[in-house]
Amino acid sequence: MIRTVIILLVLSLAAVFICVSIVLVVKQRDMIYHPQRYVKSLSLPSDITPISYLVGDNDQEAYLYTKNPEPQNIWVILGGNATLSLQWYGFLESLDTKDCGYLLVDYPGYGNNEGQPSQQNNREAVLHATIALNKTLPYKKNLHMIGQSLGAAVAVDTAESINAQTIVMISPFTSIKAMATEIIGPVWSWLLLPFLQDRYPTQTTLKTLEKTQPHIKITILHGNEDKIVPVTMGRRLALDHKDWITYDEIEGAGHELNTEGLVKLTKIISKVCQTTPSKK
Repeated sequence: MIRTVIILLVLSLAAVFICVSIVLVVKQRDMIYHPQRYVKSLSLPSDITPISYLVGDNDQEAYLYTKNPEPQNIWVILGGNATLSLQWYGFLESLDTKDCGYLLVDYPGYGNNEGQPSQQNNREAVLHATIALNKTLPYKKNLHMIGQSLGAAVAVDTAESINAQTIVMISPFTSIKAMATEIIGPVWSWLLLPFLQDRYPTQTTLKTLEKTQPHIKITILHGNEDKIVPVTMGRRLALDHKDWITYDEIEGAGHELNTEGLVKLTKIISKVCQTTPSKK
């Protein structure tokens, strides 16, 4: 009798384990991406220019904000996994950076965009958005990137392809596997690893970038009270590249930048906006 109970218990636990594993594999992208949509009645500010392009057969729309008809420096803005690019508008509007423009990119499936987010689709979104931008601003200019959380991973993933000169990484994670370990534990993340569809191996990619694109200036801003992406991940990325990456830990900030963090970000943007296009 006891043996039968033990066997049934083991089988039940095994069934639960298998079911949970299947759910984690099938729903993994639902855990990474949380697409937000713009309301249908959204009216764009007069100083925002829509930039249309395609990812595959899916229509996409990015947004160019600039106070200068011919900005010499363009910041590509990439948000987190549950944000919209136009949420940056209020902050950008407050900046006195007339020599800069800002390309606000939503991932496929976000904002007004068709399709589904994925590492490949997000990479293509950035590439095609910058290509489409050249039709609106057909002259030599520097491209820079600001990425928050997921956006930091996408920025690192695409920086070489668009010849970025600067990357500001806000609350970055080291990899999806590392984040999975934080959220679901080491056992489940180890089992999920062979089935990961989107890996965003930022820690590994940065090591390659330092060799192939050492001219890129990288700054990490990470709040020491981040409850979503552990600040230890930002520290780890900076420690791997002590002579290349500038690390600034923001006291009292969580996953989003606080006032001090925004001031630091403003200074970085302002300094870059005083430069002229690189010949590289």
